[in-house]
Amino acid sequence: MTDPVIEKNEARIAAAKTELALTEALRTATPQQAVNYIENNVTTLATAKAALKLMARMLIVLRDQIPGIQE
Repeated sequence: MTDPVIEKNEARIAAAKTELALTEALRTATPQQAVNYIENNVTTLATAKAALKLMARMLIVLRDQIPGIQE
């Protein structure tokens, strides 16, 4: 039987690694490369959540950089 604390920590580490990989992949990607990355790597609920969290942060950064978009 596995320890739930260990499982939770391992899941958190896996999510952090996924987010870091996605950040690095999208930093210099073309639109098609970004789509390909999502198709090939977002395969579980955990990886989908990581991708959505990163995209949400990216959208906030973009929103704050475009004058008048908040109005």
